[in-house]
Amino acid sequence: MAYAWDDPASALPKAADWQAQIAAVAHRFDQEFSGKPFDLPEEVEAMSLFQDWTAGSLQAKIASPFWEIAKPQKNQRCLDIGCGLSFLVYPWRDWQALFHGQDISPFVRDVIASRGPAQFQAV
Repeated sequence: MAYAWDDPASALPKAADWQAQIAAVAHRFDQEFSGKPFDLPEEVEAMSLFQDWTAGSLQAKIASPFWEIAKPQKNQRCLDIGCGLSFLVYPWRDWQALFHGQDISPFVRDVIASRGPAQFQAV
């Protein structure tokens, strides 16, 4: 049996290919976060996961507030990768924890940077 990693020439896309993919994902999230429409393939829109998301019922099925699990403590460092705008919802100032957020969306970066001293990095 042959695997993709057996052939170094075909194992991974070239850096330029990755940059194009990352840019497309960033654009899609920018559109969503700024309230603008975005296109998705029909097969994605047909997925029950997507339909739950558009109906507003997905969050209750998959998420628990991380602070109930992590219980951030004073001066504890916390990293939220793919934080989106939810980074603004956390009461991190009350916890006196040090939060660092990272997101692929420049729109998210700009909104969060305009609202406070949180450490934030866009990809």
